[in-house]
Amino acid sequence: MPPEDHGQPDDLRRMPSVLTSKEAARVLRVGVREVRLLVESGQLPGARVGPRKVIRISKVALLSLLKVREAI
Repeated sequence: MPPEDHGQPDDLRRMPSVLTSKEAARVLRVGVREVRLLVESGQLPGARVGPRKVIRISKVALLSLLKVREAI
């Protein structure tokens, strides 16, 4: 039986270099609203892009928030 998937990447190297707010929320195990608040407050660097102003967060910024050091 495969291990249960909680939406958390088991290998940080497989994580995309830029994440959506939904993907970031999954990694942080919080809601999308909390991710939006983290970005708006400046605690998590992110950018709003496109006509819909969707949030994009870099993998480096997300790992920095989690204080994860990654050797790639």
